[in-house]
Amino acid sequence: MTAIEFKVNDPEAPKLLINLFNTALPESGADLCVGVSVTGSGQAEYLNISFSSPASAVLSVKRTVGATTVSQKLNGGAAIVAGQLYQATILVAPGETINFGYAATTNVYNLIIAEVIQS
Repeated sequence: MTAIEFKVNDPEAPKLLINLFNTALPESGADLCVGVSVTGSGQAEYLNISFSSPASAVLSVKRTVGATTVSQKLNGGAAIVAGQLYQATILVAPGETINFGYAATTNVYNLIIAEVIQS
């Protein structure tokens, strides 16, 4: 069976910012990606997050402005169930660098971060 091609080059399609597939988990709480630096001024934006891992643990968003980083637990602070897909939309502001941490140390993970198109 051949998969149907889905072209995502439409100018109205959300930009894919991070796409990590079957990547080894770093030490607990360490950054999961290079981060997303939010630039511009005066307008908040939204990011779509998609995450999964065969290891169950708490996923956190880390917001850095200057030298200060604030960590916020996602999923109501509950562990993401092993093997389940977690998706969320988060509000971000210019000047922030966004990253994620996961409280598991062994196994792999998948992480997709994309912009949300706003009209």
